[in-house]
Amino acid sequence: MSATERHVAAGVAGVAGDARAYPPLDARHLRMYRGSFLLVIFAESLGFLTLFSVRFVLAGAGHPAELNVGLGGAITVLLGGSAGAAVRGLRAIQRGETRTMTTGLGSAFGLGLAALVLIAADWATSTIAPASRFGGIYLATVGFHAIHIVVGLLFLAALWSSGRRGRFDAANHWLVEAGVRFWLFVVAAWLAVYVVFYWL
Repeated sequence: MSATERHVAAGVAGVAGDARAYPPLDARHLRMYRGSFLLVIFAESLGFLTLFSVRFVLAGAGHPAELNVGLGGAITVLLGGSAGAAVRGLRAIQRGETRTMTTGLGSAFGLGLAALVLIAADWATSTIAPASRFGGIYLATVGFHAIHIVVGLLFLAALWSSGRRGRFDAANHWLVEAGVRFWLFVVAAWLAVYVVFYWL
């Protein structure tokens, strides 16, 4: 049975409630998964780069006074703290500390969820005209990013649940690495959104 087949079988066992850890990946498969995941991140980055370009083409530099810079800063702080917690969780499982990993991932999820709530509050209270050049591209970009936050939170929640059932260990934690890498991309994308729309 190949490494990929073993992982599929282990995943099926996990759904059935089996608490065994996933089998370790060999070096070739790990390189393949990491390379493929980087391509996914690159492809997602192109979407943000396109939106940033459109922002300057349509609205130029500057932002309207109605933009809630303080709320954007609070979202940035929450996501930054979430990224730190996620990294601590990844480093913990690399040392074989499952409980510390789940604590880190749980904290990352909670802070990320709080940031998503603030983004929803910003949408609900914003007085920026959606039909304006700045308002249209701003809402489109933040909405695009919010979708990535939701996907990242689902990823973190799944990892947290699997971690509590003992599915990861120091020998194999690729899924945790992938989830944390995606979450770091989500946070980095927000930092770019914050600079492009709130500062420039």
